[in-house]
Amino acid sequence: MQFIKNFFLLILSILFSLILIEIYLSFFMPQERNGSWRVQDESGSFFNRKFGSAKHEFIGKKDQISVIYNFGKHQNRVYEGFDENYNSKKILVLGDSNIFGWLLEDKQTFIYQLQNKFNQYYFVNASAGGWSDVDMYNYLKKNCSKIKPTFIIFFLEIDRTIGTKAVYLNKKDDLKFKKVPINNLKKYLNDKFIYKFLSENSHLFQIIKTLYVNISNENYINFVKENNPKKLKIKNKVENKNNDLETKLNLFLKLIDMIETESKKCGTKIIYVDRGWYDKNKNSKIKNLVLKKFNDLSIAKELNFLSLYAEMSKIRDNMQLYLLEEGHPNEIANKYKFKILSKKIGNYIEQ
Repeated sequence: MQFIKNFFLLILSILFSLILIEIYLSFFMPQERNGSWRVQDESGSFFNRKFGSAKHEFIGKKDQISVIYNFGKHQNRVYEGFDENYNSKKILVLGDSNIFGWLLEDKQTFIYQLQNKFNQYYFVNASAGGWSDVDMYNYLKKNCSKIKPTFIIFFLEIDRTIGTKAVYLNKKDDLKFKKVPINNLKKYLNDKFIYKFLSENSHLFQIIKTLYVNISNENYINFVKENNPKKLKIKNKVENKNNDLETKLNLFLKLIDMIETESKKCGTKIIYVDRGWYDKNKNSKIKNLVLKKFNDLSIAKELNFLSLYAEMSKIRDNMQLYLLEEGHPNEIANKYKFKILSKKIGNYIEQ
């Protein structure tokens, strides 16, 4: 009997201590309470969750942001006031966190504004944080035939694809995809109510999450280095082979061929877009080379390609005006992107 009494006292003291820590953190060390909305696919890519919602916060010196994202059946961000069932024609949007609308309310994003203007279409914004062109390809391969979009707006990333070596050429010059390990723990926790609740409400839980992510990533890197020296040597040989500029261009164009093949399978047209966010002098050599090639192919009418580079000089000349404190484009930047993109996109989708 005494043992049971002591056990319950211990549990109560632990709970009381956790509550005190939570109260202390909320007043003196508030954490960004972010839910989980990234789900790892069997391809290794992280897609948005299917249905549901997630909280996303940022706590800075100036910006204090807390937004709620809502998601639909295509693992896409959905916007209040627009229903897929009322639009038979769809436009699939593929891009990274900038296109997703990171830390912005629905109406602040340029995709919402495009949806509002071209409401004869339903915009399926499947863009996700950290996406490369390979992730977009993986999503397209899995979902294009289900969505059956009339158009795809494909925001080229290039550097993330080449820089992270997400694809490479083997000795036979075949395009191969880097194998990404599956995080089974995250996969298990994603749909658990308690995980979502603690992530979006507990400051202490966010600290624990951050510590785990940092430690597990470091352990994984060390494990690969210590236990797979032969694999690393083979990998380095492949990487050296793929460092040549012309080889990188060939590699990327092979990926585009695969993307084009998938789009033809589901009977859609792709509009490739260069956001023109950074000055060409700050771009990598391969990015400038790819964009030049895309422009040449566009002139030859082999690809639909839109460059926003000239119009985006207004933003590049005064970048800080168009950024959140966190670093992503703010509402002003999105309004400007909508203004210039709606005219160019309109030339295709209103024909």
